[in-house]
Amino acid sequence: MRSFRTFLLFHCFAISGCALFDGTRHPATEIDANIVTILGPNPLADRAQPSTIKRTLKDTFRQHSVFFITPKCPSRDYPFEVRTEGDDAQLLKGKPADVYCLDTDITRNSNNEAIAAIEALGDIPGVANAAVAFFSINDTRERWFGEVVCKLQFKRSFELKLIIDRGKSTNTTDHIEICLRRKSQLDGSGLVQQVQFGHRDGFGAFHLKLIQLSSEDEEYLVFGSGNTYKGIRTHFDVWHFAKVDAGSEFSIRHRCVIDAIADGAKRAQVYDSFFGCLSRHNLLPPMHVRDGLVLFLPFQSRLALKHFAELTSGANQIDVAISKFGYRPIRDLLLAALKNGTKVRLIVDDDAFWIVREQDNLRCEDCFITRREVEDWLAPLESAGASVKYMQTAHHCAGNFFHHKFVVFYGRDGANFVWTGAANFTHPAFHSNIESVYLFEDSNVVSAYEGAFSDMWIRLATSPSDMPAEFDPIPTEIATGCPSS
Repeated sequence: MRSFRTFLLFHCFAISGCALFDGTRHPATEIDANIVTILGPNPLADRAQPSTIKRTLKDTFRQHSVFFITPKCPSRDYPFEVRTEGDDAQLLKGKPADVYCLDTDITRNSNNEAIAAIEALGDIPGVANAAVAFFSINDTRERWFGEVVCKLQFKRSFELKLIIDRGKSTNTTDHIEICLRRKSQLDGSGLVQQVQFGHRDGFGAFHLKLIQLSSEDEEYLVFGSGNTYKGIRTHFDVWHFAKVDAGSEFSIRHRCVIDAIADGAKRAQVYDSFFGCLSRHNLLPPMHVRDGLVLFLPFQSRLALKHFAELTSGANQIDVAISKFGYRPIRDLLLAALKNGTKVRLIVDDDAFWIVREQDNLRCEDCFITRREVEDWLAPLESAGASVKYMQTAHHCAGNFFHHKFVVFYGRDGANFVWTGAANFTHPAFHSNIESVYLFEDSNVVSAYEGAFSDMWIRLATSPSDMPAEFDPIPTEIATGCPSS
């Protein structure tokens, strides 16, 4: 097995006393007023004491790589003639290659760089504390991910927190706990804590995607938009792999949210634990660094929206790749940008195309986007001048889907930023789910996202005029039923 370092492209986040936002793009008082209108008054405002920390994130990121999951799948022919709409309708042969992927394509996509980097986590020596936190950890068909966690090189006295969304299968987490307890010979030297969180006491889904490993003076972090089975094989997702200083703000913030979730039961208790942890480490308010800012929702939704407003108002182009949408404050900020002449491009799943074309006898039974979300969120943006393209994924047969949640902001001042993480643009994401938002300006990270969006826009996504006129046509391969993997 190759070492973890093999899969991390080294670059240093060298920052010296710079601020993420300088206040010139969008008056702070106006932003604050907008956020209060959106979220209401902040009951935690009295906790936001000025930070006395003078350090920056210089050298915090020792290594950092970004891997985009762009699956390899064959084109799939239609069993009948299908054309585009219009007088100059073009004949369509079938579903596009590398977009429409079924479970039969999982095997061919089980050997990529992200999977190799996950497996290389097993090379990290002396892991004392670890957290594995995902919406779901369900790879029961092969238990690949469970075996990766079980093979980590834990110290004799270790602590592992396994956190998943309440109601999701615990088969893999149970397997991990049993395996680790066998390795430690049930001598009590290792502590494995399983937690199912969410859907109670005002919280929605537990939607983080995070691995955090502590070893000596280093922390290894894996984060992004994907879950551990199709999310690293056939869904369109992104995975970050980073090695950081153990005492860095970036590392501490992740530990604060994990500990708050693992130890808290009631909403107030979780909030108190999270903000108490930040306060103890002198991280209230967060440092406005130019790279590596992480926020956790719903705890910091106000701040996340404030940053989104800053970036939107200062951009001359905004590229959005989003799985689920419908949150009006984000829509309204994009509408304001369009009104001010900003170019906006959006890539979404083709469920958004088909759901509004349903008729009495034509139903998009497996669409995960609703008509209301399209008509209330996407359609107004398109009417205002935004360009939209669709990813023709395989919502049939529980295949793959478009799972990205990122935005690239091209600043008028030449500063480009990426917004990414686990959070969709939905009301639950900002008000009740446990989510993550990351902001990066580092040129290597931004370039990776620019390249991924460009590849999808040019090569993989479909313009509305090139979509089939026939309602949601099914390729020959599944015309008589879904194939087994």
